[in-house]
Amino acid sequence: MIAAKSDYHLLCHIARLVNEGFYEYGERLRRVPVTIGGTSYIPPIPVENDVKDHIVSLSQLEKSPVEVAIDLCLYCMKAQLFNDGNKRASVIFANHYLIGKGEGLLVIPESRVGEFKALLIAWYEGKDNLLIRDFMMEVCWREF
Repeated sequence: MIAAKSDYHLLCHIARLVNEGFYEYGERLRRVPVTIGGTSYIPPIPVENDVKDHIVSLSQLEKSPVEVAIDLCLYCMKAQLFNDGNKRASVIFANHYLIGKGEGLLVIPESRVGEFKALLIAWYEGKDNLLIRDFMMEVCWREF
């Protein structure tokens, strides 16, 4: 699976594994509105072709692999693509991308989860795009 391309299909496979035992068809894009605790942000219903295109466009950015992985992770989290397991699937997906590039892992330290969630909520609401990216680069990225 490491040799697989970090694309929409792999993301859906990861979501299926993350949701296994909780949701049947956990790999399917959600078809219902959702709310996210702690924020007024309501993500739009995802459209498969748009999600595919967005993942491809993020993957092709002229950025470092770590920056691309962070962008992929944050996009998938904010889009709330699946009924559940979005943060877990997003981090695993970003880590697959990083491992494929030989660039380490994103790990949210247990002692900093509260800070990460607060930054994530601010990012969902469009209050700050740089703080969470900086946090993930400086605190969460682990080189091999």
